[in-house]
Amino acid sequence: MIAVNIHKIKDGMIPAKDITDQSGRLIMASGDEITRKHIKIFQAWGITEITIKENDAESVNISEAVEIPEQVQNEINELFQHMDQNHPVVKELMELCRLRKIGALEGQPNEA
Repeated sequence: MIAVNIHKIKDGMIPAKDITDQSGRLIMASGDEITRKHIKIFQAWGITEITIKENDAESVNISEAVEIPEQVQNEINELFQHMDQNHPVVKELMELCRLRKIGALEGQPNEA
């Protein structure tokens, strides 16, 4: 089993554990195949990571992971220092902030 960010989940992957919201309500049972519709539902419910089966983990390109410069990580930690950084919404905001700051370092235009 491997935890995968919701943005790297692909159609056809199979969750290794039941997917539930913060109150424990079942959103998708383990063993069912994930579709694009499921991914949108996960995002709507604030789910940021899904544990998938090992054989599906091979299709997630770990080399796509971007190394986060220490300066960027420090800036983000300072911005979110007074928030619960384990809360799904805050995790998602932090990830979007990282992507935007890394994109700015690489000269990519901001998407509004």
